[in-house]
Amino acid sequence: MDVSRVAGSPAAPGADAPASWDLGPTTGADIRSGAATDLVNGATGPARPDAAGPAAAPSADSAAAPPPASAPFAAKMAYYRSQHTTRGIRLTHLVGIPGVAFSLPVLATRPRVGLPVFAASWALQVLGHVVFEHNRPALTKGFLTYQMCGLAFWCEEVADLAAGRGPFGGASDG
Repeated sequence: MDVSRVAGSPAAPGADAPASWDLGPTTGADIRSGAATDLVNGATGPARPDAAGPAAAPSADSAAAPPPASAPFAAKMAYYRSQHTTRGIRLTHLVGIPGVAFSLPVLATRPRVGLPVFAASWALQVLGHVVFEHNRPALTKGFLTYQMCGLAFWCEEVADLAAGRGPFGGASDG
């Protein structure tokens, strides 16, 4: 996919980067340049607080504002992806999301097993946001919506891994 098709995207057409890093025309994010396009109002800015350079101080949230509740799911996924750009956060979510999903039915039948798995999985994901992204989890902007985005994001990551693409399948940051 060529992210230069996104309105306002600074990506150059034909720039060579692995296809798994091209987040597509609905995301509004370009990992290669560190820029993101706000799909709601078209503003362009850094995808992450540290994308502007070492002088940029990390903030509680990245520059992109979450889309309104009435926005389509694609816009919410774009925002979710803009909050999960580093390898560290992707790894913590690759482990933490299925941990939470596994623990939910176990909580009902074996709380002594389910509760620690549930707590550890959430703690791992929150720690990933604190350490790697320097932002708050997206689900603080809409709990149920961003739970679904998290599951979809996890499925995308697993599909990329299975296909040999993505941050853990041979692609690099540079």
